[in-house]
Amino acid sequence: MKCFDSFALPLVLGCLIATGCVRDDFGPTGTVAGTLRKNGQPLSAGTKVVFMQVDQGYASFGETDAQGKFRITSFNRGELPVGNYQVMIQPASLGVDPDRVSAEDLLDRPQEFQQPSTAHEFDFKYRQTSTSGLAFDVKEGHNEFEIVID
Repeated sequence: MKCFDSFALPLVLGCLIATGCVRDDFGPTGTVAGTLRKNGQPLSAGTKVVFMQVDQGYASFGETDAQGKFRITSFNRGELPVGNYQVMIQPASLGVDPDRVSAEDLLDRPQEFQQPSTAHEFDFKYRQTSTSGLAFDVKEGHNEFEIVID
């Protein structure tokens, strides 16, 4: 059963903000950057690395580049409150930009818009914080993490 995929990421982040779970009195903060690799190799560029503290309502992510490097940028200008974060990995979004392609185009010429899927590039367990086994302590200042998955 898919509990979370890259399509749902904006929805989850939006819900946290809309429900008031995200505060602006964070206390000490730190930035997060690092590398993500599987068996020594980077995953597809655009793979999302998501840091979450669900009990506090903090959720933030960054995307990898072609070398597997990432920087968390989506929350509080990239500053995360210090603490322990559960981490999950989401596949790169290789979908169609709805602002540039109409539904009629997709129906009339689907072969033009098919792209290789990155959904099976790594085990599904990494797509959920409850099963990924990935957790990191964010400390005040700059934090650099090397994330290695199998």
